[in-house]
Amino acid sequence: MMTAQLYDSRRPPLGGPWDQATAKAARAAFVGMATYYGRYSLDAEARTVTHWVEGAMAPDMIGGTQVRGYRFLSPHRIELSVVSNSEGLSHPAGDVLVWERVQG
Repeated sequence: MMTAQLYDSRRPPLGGPWDQATAKAARAAFVGMATYYGRYSLDAEARTVTHWVEGAMAPDMIGGTQVRGYRFLSPHRIELSVVSNSEGLSHPAGDVLVWERVQG
C-alpha cells in the first residue's frame, strides 16, 4: 500500500474554517494539492512503478492508475517521473519528484 500527498507551499490561506471557504479560496487550495492512495506494483525491467488508485481527493482518479518512472539517485534518494496520468495519457517531461529518506 502507498499514499501520496503533495501540497504546493504557495497555496494562500483559506481565511477561515475550511467548510466555510469561498469558492475562489477552495479552488486555490484544491488546485495546489494532489492526494491518492492504493496498491502498487514494480516493473524492474521497465523501471516503472504503477500506483493502482483506490482512493483520492479527486473522485475521477479512483480506479485509475498512475505510472511513474523511477531511478535511484543515491542509496537514500529516489526520483519519480510522471509517465502517465490517471487517464493513461502521457505527461510532459519535467514533472519529477525526488524523495529522500530522512535518517535520525
